[in-house]
Amino acid sequence: MLDIQPVAYNVSIQDKFSLEVCGFKHKSSQAGEKNKTIFVLPGLDDSVSYYQAMLGLLAEHNPTWNVIAVDLRGQGLTLNKERKISQMKIKIEEQTKIVAQVFEQEKIQECFVIGLSYAGAVTLQLARENKEIIQGIGLIAPYVTNFKSFKRGFTGLYYTMLDKHPAKGLISMMSLPFYFQMAKYEHRLNLNKNWTSKEMNALTKLTLGVLEYNTEEAVDDLGELPLGIHLLCGFDDRVIPISAHKKFYHNIPEHLHKTFSLEEGVGHRIFERHPAIAADWVHRVLHSA
Repeated sequence: MLDIQPVAYNVSIQDKFSLEVCGFKHKSSQAGEKNKTIFVLPGLDDSVSYYQAMLGLLAEHNPTWNVIAVDLRGQGLTLNKERKISQMKIKIEEQTKIVAQVFEQEKIQECFVIGLSYAGAVTLQLARENKEIIQGIGLIAPYVTNFKSFKRGFTGLYYTMLDKHPAKGLISMMSLPFYFQMAKYEHRLNLNKNWTSKEMNALTKLTLGVLEYNTEEAVDDLGELPLGIHLLCGFDDRVIPISAHKKFYHNIPEHLHKTFSLEEGVGHRIFERHPAIAADWVHRVLHSA
């Protein structure tokens, strides 16, 4: 039985206060001096606390790698430790500074980062800022800029027009709380969580932070990735259209090794609901790069 242990890291936020970042870790005896690590980040309304099965499979299939998974600021186990979220939005760049502190505390020299949905943007920014450490990235059903404009019919038209509106930031700020309340009422948010007012507030601030992040600029700015950049999407993903992912994939610079995998019978929450598919995909990527 592989040992997946709870872990916590104390990090600083803009030199104003400290935060305890929580998650899980498997330490491999074969990882070597460079502490080769598979680093897992969760989606927007998700938590690594639901990924136990997948983390165990990752460790089992990749015995020469450590496995670390953490909830970032405003998410899951980490949000439970934070008494107050004071910022209007939680920027992607803030999240990457948190992860960089974990890299430093773990003395990681080689890392393959996997980000689901929201964390796809975090993973891209990490690759931009930590070129010496990150060897490759895996994006599972990742957030991409203005993805809702790729939806069919009136919805796609509405979000296409909204993206051109000069006050789109203000409109989003005012509409997101109502949008998430409706999602909660319709049971579209993660059913494993008890959605308190604190968690709903954090969800809005996370969303405001990612909506202003430009994934097209990020992918153009990627440096060399020895293990490449890899996308895994579900054919039944009802959150981000496959067409948005395809456009993103074709914009990846030609000098980077890249792959695109599409799984039938799989939706958006791949880590939690399809752990074997996610773990097998990571294993193939690491051993074929």
